[in-house]
Amino acid sequence: MQLLDYVVREDWRERTKEMRRETIRLWRALQALVILSALSSFVVSFLCPSQPWKDVCHTALSSCLFIGFSVWTALRPEESEKRRVAYAGLATLILVGTAAVGGLLYSPPGGAQDDAWTIVGSLVMLSSWGLLVWAHGRRRAAIEQLGLTTEKWTGSVLLGGVAGAAVGVHLMLTGHFAGLEHGPRPDWATVVWQVSYWAGLRGLGEELLFRGLGFRLLRERLGRGFWATAAPLMVLNVLPYLVTRSSVVDEPAGLWVLPYVALVALLNVALREWWRSVIPCLACNVAFNLVLLVGLGYVV
Repeated sequence: MQLLDYVVREDWRERTKEMRRETIRLWRALQALVILSALSSFVVSFLCPSQPWKDVCHTALSSCLFIGFSVWTALRPEESEKRRVAYAGLATLILVGTAAVGGLLYSPPGGAQDDAWTIVGSLVMLSSWGLLVWAHGRRRAAIEQLGLTTEKWTGSVLLGGVAGAAVGVHLMLTGHFAGLEHGPRPDWATVVWQVSYWAGLRGLGEELLFRGLGFRLLRERLGRGFWATAAPLMVLNVLPYLVTRSSVVDEPAGLWVLPYVALVALLNVALREWWRSVIPCLACNVAFNLVLLVGLGYVV
């Protein structure tokens, strides 16, 4: 009979309310982070630093901060406040370093730099996954709650890759019938670098923050419906493209690309809902951008 005995804490109502307040605080902090990131990146664009420092600053103010903030939340509540802030700050600085090294080693098409250095820069950016392996070993349950799980990862990558490629092909066909001009075709080293950038920094930051942390806060902890979760996450996801990627709007493909960016954001929320993982979301993100780069010659 002892197995049927349950102990209910007398303060369970207050604890439930406190957890809800904490969730709302984290959700507001996430929104503030995205808005401040976009505004800061806009200032960088206005100051117009030379390349590659402009792109490095954009990456540091968005992707690196997004990953660092997600790691910080994963370290709660077992670590002390001072220690988890130190860990998250150190993680962000390491990611900024990888972005800087990757950007400095990148050889633009037609440049004089050897493609071998571009590949080295690609490997440096992929090293960000080592940080997540460390965080997984320290707080496995919290990291997996963000959707980073290796369960059925091959099926996850395949599903997300096919979905993202399908959206990219649809954009290509739409642009073809609309008479959209193609950009310059990238060489193989550029393709490898861009895939590493999306998988190691840009796409990883978006998926961890929006489909990882954001989805968990709204869908799982606040109990919102699918569309009540997907809509605000989509708006926050598209905001950096509108504010910090103004060059995308200026390009011929700009007006065509932005609705598809929103579509991919919605699709990734559906993949997160269905597969309970951000791995297919990341694969979808990378595949969409890869098709856009190879098929149209544009980088979003």
